[in-house]
Amino acid sequence: MTYQFPYSATMNLRKYQLMAQILATIFMLSGTSACSSKLSASQNEPTVFNCVEQKGRWVTIAKRGEATSSKPIFSWQTKEFDEWTPERRCYHVSGKLTTIVAKNGGRLNGLNLTFGKVDSGETVICVINAAQKDCDRQNLILTLNKVNAKNPSLVLAQITNFAQGKRSDNTVNEKGRVTQFVSLEALVNRYFDKNNGF
Repeated sequence: MTYQFPYSATMNLRKYQLMAQILATIFMLSGTSACSSKLSASQNEPTVFNCVEQKGRWVTIAKRGEATSSKPIFSWQTKEFDEWTPERRCYHVSGKLTTIVAKNGGRLNGLNLTFGKVDSGETVICVINAAQKDCDRQNLILTLNKVNAKNPSLVLAQITNFAQGKRSDNTVNEKGRVTQFVSLEALVNRYFDKNNGF
């Protein structure tokens, strides 16, 4: 013999089950909405560049809201420039990048790294956009040392390899396409940790 709940008890049980399903759906949706809002808020934050010391080296990292690049964008080691210590170059370039990106509305899109010569004849890496095609004192971020100045396209090729997650070596295929531009957006986004929403 099986026991049957009275009709009113069965109706109450169904009401509670329905309420539990509705509450679970509301909690799930509000959690998804909160995550989505957090993700959009992070993506809308301007990108800034900071100089920090990691494992005894001065490095430039990118920061967007609460998210920080998982690896350095640049590592500063050269001591070729007497008054420009690795620490000073790190702070200078990080500040220049932040200023250039701020002038672009805090966004990286449309900004490219390239090389050129400035009025003093030095070979430099600079950031250009659609309106500015050449390097000058306002958009240069770093002066290449004597070795790198001989082949600035190699420097950009190495930066491109890092941006694409490829291993980099010191060879350049003379018959291949010369690297003239590197997307700053691709470079920086490569180093943002996916767990931070990028």
